[in-house]
Amino acid sequence: MLRLGNKSIKYLLTSLRISPIYLFLLLFSVVANYSFGYAQSVDKDSLARINGLIEKSIVKSNSEPSVALELALEALTQAEYIGDEPSFAKAYYSVGLAYDVLGEDQLALNYFFLALDKYKTLNDKLEVGNTLNNIGVVYNELGDYNEALSYYIQALQTIKGLNTPDCELKLYNNIGLIYITNGLETKALESLNKAYQLGVQHQLEDAITFPLHNLGDAYLNFGKYDSALHYFLKSYKVDNSLNDRQGLAINLQSMGKVYIAQRQYEQAESHLIESLDILTEIGDKYEQTNTLTMLGKLYYETETYPKAILYSEKALAFAQESNTKDQIREAAEILSDINRKLSNFKSALLYSDLSNTYKDSIYNDIKSKQLVLLELNKKEVENAALLTENEYKASIMDDQQILIEKQTYAVIFVSLGLVLSFIAVSVLVNSNKDKNLANQKLIKQKVEIEKIIRELTTLNDNINKQKNELQQSNQIKDKLLSIISHDFRSPLNSLEGILDLITQGRISPDEMKMVSKELRVKVNITTCLLDNLLNWAKSQMQGINTNPTYFDIKELVSDTIHLLSTQAEKKDIRIYNRVVHHQEVFADYEMTKLVVRNLISNAIKFTVAGDKIFIKSIVKDEHLVVIVKDTGKGISKEDQVKLFTNEAKSTLGTAYEKGTGIGLLLCKDFVEKNGGIISIESEEGEGSTFKFSIPVAENKWKAVHSKKELSNKE
Repeated sequence: MLRLGNKSIKYLLTSLRISPIYLFLLLFSVVANYSFGYAQSVDKDSLARINGLIEKSIVKSNSEPSVALELALEALTQAEYIGDEPSFAKAYYSVGLAYDVLGEDQLALNYFFLALDKYKTLNDKLEVGNTLNNIGVVYNELGDYNEALSYYIQALQTIKGLNTPDCELKLYNNIGLIYITNGLETKALESLNKAYQLGVQHQLEDAITFPLHNLGDAYLNFGKYDSALHYFLKSYKVDNSLNDRQGLAINLQSMGKVYIAQRQYEQAESHLIESLDILTEIGDKYEQTNTLTMLGKLYYETETYPKAILYSEKALAFAQESNTKDQIREAAEILSDINRKLSNFKSALLYSDLSNTYKDSIYNDIKSKQLVLLELNKKEVENAALLTENEYKASIMDDQQILIEKQTYAVIFVSLGLVLSFIAVSVLVNSNKDKNLANQKLIKQKVEIEKIIRELTTLNDNINKQKNELQQSNQIKDKLLSIISHDFRSPLNSLEGILDLITQGRISPDEMKMVSKELRVKVNITTCLLDNLLNWAKSQMQGINTNPTYFDIKELVSDTIHLLSTQAEKKDIRIYNRVVHHQEVFADYEMTKLVVRNLISNAIKFTVAGDKIFIKSIVKDEHLVVIVKDTGKGISKEDQVKLFTNEAKSTLGTAYEKGTGIGLLLCKDFVEKNGGIISIESEEGEGSTFKFSIPVAENKWKAVHSKKELSNKE
């Protein structure tokens, strides 16, 4: 039977109750439309109208989700009418977005999965990735973090190679948030740093503030307050350059939270009051409530109880107005604590009851979300129920058919000629329809074959990846064994020989002074080799996490020179420390110390008596560049290419000193983990210059700074 949208001809006749004359006109219109190509091409105006509805829906999805849903459903209806697959996909996606914002998680997932199927059929990898990401977001909101992480990773694999750094940034950011929630510090920081680096590399100013702020949250959660402040401040600066008032307020709020944790209450108060002013100005009541709650905590901890009550009561009023349960619970809990301190036990009990009530409500919400997850596993039951409902509707329509037949008997003879014409056209249409069905079947088979090929390709890629990982693991093992068996044997044998002579009393006091210097050099070299080996092995096998702090770089260089002074004096080499005074940097102290020690030690190793080593520094683009220059024998262009790679080999120094061949590789890894770069300039016979950059420490945030003062400095 001929279909118009989702309604059959018999349903249409029943609902309209039309006259016989109007029937002729309607039938003629249908036949004419079908005969002259109504279904052969998609109306461009219709496509433009659908796309316009979808764009409006997405724009309003956050501010007016109910309006967004109406627009998206209208777009879906029109997409169904014209049968355009890309429009179907986009409409399903926008309906899913609207339901997600409305908190209808199950409906959001249903429509996102419908969109996903369409985009997969259309082979639109970018939109497949975006849809997978949104499915992950919904599962994250439902508290199913494993499922959310699975979809984020699928999305990342799907868009791989599409050159979409903004999408990759978003996914690495979302993956990092999952790891923060589950307390996985190393993985969280690794993922968020990848998001941040993508933002820097591709100048994604609008997006980079999110991983920066989330890095701050991660360090705050892990109790690393200096690092948290550093990243909140960087996020603040980006928001300031973009004039993002809400972002500025949220970063001020977060810095205030850090200062409360550090018991720096004046700074905390300054930041939170400034945050509250901005949020009041832009009318963001949700974040106002959070800031008011923090001020309540601040004044409670400083025993300024009148202010604590004032701000906490404001927070509670706002939370109750918007019915945000977690905020109500938190504000009520603070008010209960304050009143208990003031011996207002009746009020304390009332607020405690209110807090517990909302604790129970939040618990019930969690249970409801868990039920939603269970419901998602019952799709087959729902589909069976839907089929039964459709059969019921069909039986009703059959009853209506009897009425329709009675109404149409009067016009049968008059419309016979028109019906015959209609049948002839229908035969032609059905003939074309059969061909289209055959083509669709072939296309479907092709899609299935391509799917199998993609799965085989993925399997092959995984096998190759595992093979490469095994090969790399064997290379690491071989190199470790080589270093341990050869490079450590010589210094340890020397130490053993010296200790034997001392034990046997065969060394005079004068000789002992000379030997002790030699022993000191051997110990320093061996310690350096051992540190390099252990750090390199750890970085290769399980990864090393940075722990950035503020420190004076000149002091670190001075300490390192003192440590290596005996080694330098033995070769009559002078070392000049010309690093700028009192310059603080923000990086991992131990990693930076290892880099500086390796570079100075290498400079000593490849210079001869009378040579000089200069250590200088310059500030460039918010980084301090440390320069280690020697007047030694230099390095060939061929060897320079291999220096920072696994191909680098240990080379004997001018006094036949040995090394492991991994020192510079480790330096490169550590410098890059701290957000810098390392390079070399060298000519054979003219010495070498190594340079590495390290972030300059931000000026620590002072309570007296205002937004205007900060922007002026920028």
